[in-house]
Amino acid sequence: MSNNNINKIEIDPDSNLAVGDDPLLTGVDVFFRTNNDFKHESTELVNEIQEKNGANWVNKAFADGLYWQFNDESDNGPFSLFVYSPRPKKSEIPGMRYQISIYPHSSRAHDTWKFNYNLYLTFEDGSRIQYNENNLVLDQSKNVHQRVL
Repeated sequence: MSNNNINKIEIDPDSNLAVGDDPLLTGVDVFFRTNNDFKHESTELVNEIQEKNGANWVNKAFADGLYWQFNDESDNGPFSLFVYSPRPKKSEIPGMRYQISIYPHSSRAHDTWKFNYNLYLTFEDGSRIQYNENNLVLDQSKNVHQRVL
């Protein structure tokens, strides 16, 4: 069992929106810190922000195909996720989830990646919400990590 440190920080600068307005999501960026086990270049990395819709989860922001090697003890990013329309409002973010998946594609089809991440959600009023987790491990048998926002 890993010792995950989970944090959420909300940053609200001066806003030009009227009181009561609910700003739309305009950007999603993620940074990774690889710890002592790197991600292979042949391992696909998928990042998703998803919203529950009945029994299904629907993508609201997405990025895939990050086939770069992330070396031991290295910082990687930012990687921007594409935000789908209609863009979610800030008040709709709680209850959504962030999902990270890896898909090893090497001849041996295995990879273990130990990492931390910082996820930034930016809204049209300039406010941001930051989420981060530390000491995560993904590999070919446990290749998905999810957290509720």
